[in-house]
Amino acid sequence: MKDKQKDIWDKKWEGQIDINSQKELNSRFTQEAYYCLKNFIDDRKDKIILEAGCGTGRFCCLIAKNSFNSKVIGMDLSINSLKIANYLKEYLKIPNVSFETGNLFQIPYPDNYFDVVFNEGVIEHYNLNNKFTYIDAIKEMIRITKKNGKIIIAVPNWYNFSHTIYKWILNKLGKNFVYGYEKSFKHFELKKIFSDLNLEEIEFSGFYPSHGFYRLSGSKFRKIFYYLGRITDILLKYPNNKNNNYFTKKYGFEIVVKGVKK
Repeated sequence: MKDKQKDIWDKKWEGQIDINSQKELNSRFTQEAYYCLKNFIDDRKDKIILEAGCGTGRFCCLIAKNSFNSKVIGMDLSINSLKIANYLKEYLKIPNVSFETGNLFQIPYPDNYFDVVFNEGVIEHYNLNNKFTYIDAIKEMIRITKKNGKIIIAVPNWYNFSHTIYKWILNKLGKNFVYGYEKSFKHFELKKIFSDLNLEEIEFSGFYPSHGFYRLSGSKFRKIFYYLGRITDILLKYPNNKNNNYFTKKYGFEIVVKGVKK
């Protein structure tokens, strides 16, 4: 199956095998996203974990490093990103994580296999006009999850207005977003999707509201966006109050949502 996103991701990671491991693993975005994802994972019960669309494998590596009794598998279409994932694995010397090629819409595992299936920054690139959509992706993730297992996804938040408006402006100017098509979701949309797919115990989290400003700080008005990001952090009392308040959950750069398969 031809996947335009595969070409985008392969190009992005091409030639970056020597990525700065510390920077990749310890960046604020990685750490805050990891905190939200890990908050939904139970080290005592969740023994087999899949990231379906793992990219560089940073979250797989961090979860495996801090969950010694779990087996973590990262799967991705992009060979270039998996090279980096294996580089990070070797850098951290983690025995309980592995990486493999695989298609999010045809995951090569049987029904009811994993305790947790998750991804971050993946399904938003497949709209409802595609042959395969973000709904299809979630259905496939549900298929391979055990009864009482968890499906966790992290996607761009429509209420992170700096990012949403930025993409709207690009569209109006006829310019492409760096990652191709990307849908931003609202909380009620995700709740309806999970409910319609019979997932229960739905919970939300979010992280890094100021990231929408900081990622624009390389643009023409970089100082303005940088200071808007700093003001947001100050108001939220970062880093002493990261992901546990209403504002962060509502307006974070990404929404993280968890549902349980019954």
